[in-house]
Amino acid sequence: MARFFILWVLFLSAFLSNGWAAIDPYDAISWLLPQENHPRVLNTDDLAVMNIQTPFALLSPVGDFNKDRKEEIAISGIYDLLQEGDKKYFLLVAGPAKKAREYQMLHWELSRTPIFIHLPGTTGQGDPNDQAFSTSFCIGCDQGFDFYWDNKMGNFIKKAWSHRLRKETPGPLPEEVSTEDADKALKIAGQNKEVAKFIQEVQNREGQLKVQIWPEKKGKENGRFWVKVIEIQNEKESASEKILVDNKRNRIVKRDTKKN
Repeated sequence: MARFFILWVLFLSAFLSNGWAAIDPYDAISWLLPQENHPRVLNTDDLAVMNIQTPFALLSPVGDFNKDRKEEIAISGIYDLLQEGDKKYFLLVAGPAKKAREYQMLHWELSRTPIFIHLPGTTGQGDPNDQAFSTSFCIGCDQGFDFYWDNKMGNFIKKAWSHRLRKETPGPLPEEVSTEDADKALKIAGQNKEVAKFIQEVQNREGQLKVQIWPEKKGKENGRFWVKVIEIQNEKESASEKILVDNKRNRIVKRDTKKN
């Protein structure tokens, strides 16, 4: 069941509603985590996702994850003062405590690589669409976890994504791309003024983007990667920028633009 991860760049505010649903992730972080290493919400600037003028937070979904009729929040974060190679990235799931405006920790884990959070039904063919949320650790990979709340144990159970062949192959399938290669490829692609303008325009109208990255030649490491930045409207591609970048030479090789 191949569930090829595509980085969905979503706006935090689009998934928050009224009442406790308007939970502030920074309130939860401040209440539950020690502050000496400056924990905060992971944003696009941390991932070098294009040269966006105003970095915005990655998705922190809100939902009734543990079926207690209250809304909880899943937060992907980073410790500013820890170094690369340390476990500087974290996943925090927080919910309301008995006292007003206080929080309880439902899940906590550390990682050496960024943690990407996905809504149910968004991780590709084979997504069960019945989980609380899902996570993955790289751009262009097909490995991740679905999170389910266990009422008896009082905690989350992580189920690794299983794999099977896709029945359809619409275009090139993303291969696993390391975070380092993806980060550099995105940064190079963002040097193009038209690409940066496209990203900014979609952000300004609170649109939805997805970014797909794959090697130029399957199975060969030549330092070249395709970066495709796509605007999604009505669950379909409405426009895209496709850029071939050379990580070794730090340059853009060519660019294709598509508008439907």
